[in-house]
Amino acid sequence: MRPVHSLLKRQLKRHLNVEDPGALPPEWRPFLESINEAYHQSDADRVMIERSMELSSQELLSINALTKERERRLRTLLENVSLVAVGLDKDGRVEYANPFYLKLTGFSEADVLGQPWFDRFVVGGTGGQTHQAFRRIMESEFFPQYENVILRKDGEERRISWNTTLLRDEKGDIIGTLSIGEDITDKLKLQQQMIDNEKARTIAQLAGGVAHEVKNPLAVLLQGLEYFIRQIDFGDNKIIPAILKDMQHAVLRADSIIKGLLDLSRPPQMSLKPENINPILENSYLLLKNNFDRRHIRLEWKLDPALPMVVVDKEKLLQVFINLFNNASEAMSQGGGVITVCTSTVKSEGGHCVVTVIEDTGSGIPPDVMSRIFDPFFTTKRGQGGTGLGLPIVKNIMQLHGGTIEIRNRKEGGAHVRLEFPVRKINQMAMGFAEQG
Repeated sequence: MRPVHSLLKRQLKRHLNVEDPGALPPEWRPFLESINEAYHQSDADRVMIERSMELSSQELLSINALTKERERRLRTLLENVSLVAVGLDKDGRVEYANPFYLKLTGFSEADVLGQPWFDRFVVGGTGGQTHQAFRRIMESEFFPQYENVILRKDGEERRISWNTTLLRDEKGDIIGTLSIGEDITDKLKLQQQMIDNEKARTIAQLAGGVAHEVKNPLAVLLQGLEYFIRQIDFGDNKIIPAILKDMQHAVLRADSIIKGLLDLSRPPQMSLKPENINPILENSYLLLKNNFDRRHIRLEWKLDPALPMVVVDKEKLLQVFINLFNNASEAMSQGGGVITVCTSTVKSEGGHCVVTVIEDTGSGIPPDVMSRIFDPFFTTKRGQGGTGLGLPIVKNIMQLHGGTIEIRNRKEGGAHVRLEFPVRKINQMAMGFAEQG
């Protein structure tokens, strides 16, 4: 028999007042040995369970530490990579936005966390293709690569190319998505600029040839019409003079188109001088003030009085601003509206830029038209006298000044036009013109 277990001793002492089991009747011995063996086996089982639990606890701690390390590495990667990372719950609300996204868009974490992603930050909202793609991912576990346009805090649009994966809980149930995206806005702009430059070069060559061939016959027609109108007395016949006037207006319109073609096809003569952009904007407005008053259009000025001087051709910029003001005016109904004009100086890679922003409260630009607004001869106002040369000429003038023009729709409605004049670059260009002269 094994040594008497301490627990058995206590039980005998408590119930039988016996300290030595040998004092008990012999017939009790098998029964006592069974109880004693059970107590010893229980101790062995308890020790084994404790060891197993200790090992399981160590394994769990090890697995937990490994999981935390993987999470730390993933978060470090997401927070340092130059890519956009956004995590959504299954309802499309933002659960995570990495620092690169916040820097790109100008939002803070407080601005985005818990907010509906598609309603607040994506062009197209919950009814758009991006939200539909999200729903397909959640329902079919299909992971498409797709592009969409997100909004910065200031309303600027950025195009992102996304890759998305599903997030699951410990049970394997889908709880949301994690999307990693590349901002391809500038890449697309560069590609489009290369296409536009090649297109412009081809059109300019064609336009120049056509313009020279047509300009002289038009001049002969115009002179002949002016001679008939001045020299011939038609008496009481008012029909023929009216027809001649209509013909004269048509020829003058054709001549105006030819001049536009020539402006596109050859570098114009530039009269570059140091100028302040603000007075040029104000003079452009004064030339159109009667038209604005008649259409009940009000201008709001937010001009920086401390703008640096830039070297520009004043007359060319008048042409730019008048064209943009007219476009803004025509985009608003007869009930009127507001045109906001802002100027400022911002830092750029090459130094500083003078920025002019013109915004209107009109109808904006249809999305299917936006990509073609700088194409020569493209116009949505063909029946209203539009030639489709206004914005191409504006862009050409900005490029001649070393500047840029960007047009987009405002989130609140209407159009937003941004013109940038790199100060240092333009001054250097002016010196180059002077040396050539």
